[in-house]
Amino acid sequence: MCFIPSRAADLYAPFEHTWLKGRLLAQLQENGDRWVVSEDLPIVIKALPTRIQHFRLLLVKISEALSPTDLIERLPISSLPIEAKTKIREAVDSAFLELQIAQPPIAGIEEKLNRLDFVSKQIGTSWSDRTSREASLDKLRAAAQELRDAFLALPSEIIFP
Repeated sequence: MCFIPSRAADLYAPFEHTWLKGRLLAQLQENGDRWVVSEDLPIVIKALPTRIQHFRLLLVKISEALSPTDLIERLPISSLPIEAKTKIREAVDSAFLELQIAQPPIAGIEEKLNRLDFVSKQIGTSWSDRTSREASLDKLRAAAQELRDAFLALPSEIIFP
């Protein structure tokens, strides 16, 4: 196998580092105690459905960026006729999919993203119950950290079959 840096990290880094780590997890750590006693749902939690939807769309691009087919337009073969590139792309993509390299980590991220979505919806519907807020924020913190860990486990290179 050959390892070549992918564009995947460029796609997910803003979400993983800036938003998950820098915003959501940081604010849960810094403001969690204040949020527990507040009647108002925090803005960062209100924004979760939009962020999660945005990331679902981005996940498709990340999956494509991990595929060696991404290189067809970045290598000298990009000047080949479209028919030839199409055949090469199909063969490479087929071999890549057979190897099941990117699919398991992407599926893991989808699972963690679904959990974060579920937990955030629970918080939204139960925020008025002050007694459950702390436990809900703990669940949210755990779900966000699990999602971040799943991102960090993604390969950072294109893997050639």
